[in-house]
Amino acid sequence: MLFDQLIVYFSFSTGQIFATAFATAVKAKSFHYTLSIMQDTNIAMKIHVKEPAPDHFVFEASKQTLKASRTLCCALLIGHLGNHTIEEVITLLKEIPLTLPDIDKDVDVRFRCRVFLKQCIRTLSSAGIVNCKDANAVVNGELRELAIKQSEAILTGTGAYIIAQSQISS
Repeated sequence: MLFDQLIVYFSFSTGQIFATAFATAVKAKSFHYTLSIMQDTNIAMKIHVKEPAPDHFVFEASKQTLKASRTLCCALLIGHLGNHTIEEVITLLKEIPLTLPDIDKDVDVRFRCRVFLKQCIRTLSSAGIVNCKDANAVVNGELRELAIKQSEAILTGTGAYIIAQSQISS
């Protein structure tokens, strides 16, 4: 089983890098995927793409209090900033083309926030900020499975998000 050795955290720490999934009201098991970097124990820099018009995506980096989110299903720890800064990461990730890359064409039919998150993880891994050999397994495997597990409780207000350590990325 994928989560036999699941490590669950109960708080956020400065410099942690998370792949995050938020429940949407669009349909069941539908999530908005973002990269979240903790500035301190409360505030995260949320890095993601928005779709203000069909198939028109824009990059956004904005502060968010993850602890206060009513839709956060899962924060999956994928690494730490180390000697890098949030500004460096934003500069790197701003350059990601907002199109479907060849590596994802067998998995995704179009560009979306989930694809962008995978590209963020690949970019951070190439830059040596995180160590991840399979961004697809992190996002479509670990993160999505944990988010599905928590989504009903989140949408009905009967449960809370989970913070877990990726077994694939560090």
